[in-house]
Amino acid sequence: MEIPIQNIYYMLCYSWDKLKEKDVVDVSGLNSTKLVNLFAKVLLEGVKHQLKRGLDRGYVTQHDEIRGIKGKIDFTSSIQSLSFQQAKAFCTYDELEYNVLHNQIIKTTLHLLTRTKGLDAILKDEMIGLYRLLREIETISITKHHFNQVVIHRNNRFYEFLILVCEIIYDHLLPDEEPGKMKFKDFLQDEKMMPYVFENFIRNFYKHEQTDYKVLRENIKWNAEAEQQEDLDYLPQMQTDITLRSPTRNLIIDTKFYKNTFLYNFGKPKIHSKDLYQLSSYLSNVQTQEEPGYPKWEGMLLYPTVQQSVTLSYNFHRHPLCIKTINLNQDWELIHRDLLLMIA
Repeated sequence: MEIPIQNIYYMLCYSWDKLKEKDVVDVSGLNSTKLVNLFAKVLLEGVKHQLKRGLDRGYVTQHDEIRGIKGKIDFTSSIQSLSFQQAKAFCTYDELEYNVLHNQIIKTTLHLLTRTKGLDAILKDEMIGLYRLLREIETISITKHHFNQVVIHRNNRFYEFLILVCEIIYDHLLPDEEPGKMKFKDFLQDEKMMPYVFENFIRNFYKHEQTDYKVLRENIKWNAEAEQQEDLDYLPQMQTDITLRSPTRNLIIDTKFYKNTFLYNFGKPKIHSKDLYQLSSYLSNVQTQEEPGYPKWEGMLLYPTVQQSVTLSYNFHRHPLCIKTINLNQDWELIHRDLLLMIA
């Protein structure tokens, strides 16, 4: 599935719920189709923005021999080294520094990108210059758990966006056959990541871009009984991807992300049966939980597409159910328009 890289960036910003940060980096003029250049551009502009605001600092524990006394004296080391005789002492103290984990992740990611094949030469030069500006910060050997250790608070909130960008770069950088080089893996075919991104993108889009509906995920109870109450605990959880609620309409949207919208049987397109069974089950169980006179539930299966647009309408268990596609290979303004029209 070929999606313009600008649209991938917007989808990720919605998925991460980082719409303010989205506007900090203008990718509309990026003349490239390579994801590595997209993320290099985003990280570059994001770090420049943070530099203008000032890099975050944090307290780093130091243990040094110094003149005078600072923090906590290490008597053992001081006596063994005869430091007191030289009017010095070994002390343990906290120093406010730029060399903190979130800055280390950013500098290391800049370094890794400069070694990545396919990176635009102009972007590479900019990254090298930015890397050198961060001279007070060390590079580290990044592991996945580092990203969860970063502390975000009110005064460094923009760092959350920068670390998300660094994490997606880290997740998709692989060693190249050429020693010392990296390559960036195209994640559009990632069957775990892209369904998650697409679902969160659609949910957060409707949260921010319309006011008619309350948008949420919710659990649906099975319309089932059992002689032993604990038997019900073995039933799997039903949780919607997206529920839109209003006083006059309730809509369950189930998002799916496949390379091909349809399966083909003897050359004829067919809806994925498991998708239809899942949404049909939601609709048949959810209505039993509402009071009489409550707006009837509707269902929508929503698929991404870059070529063929589809709108199919049915009634299942007396509930309206439709299958729709959103074309991701068009200008973002048209994607925005089409998504709002779908629920109008």
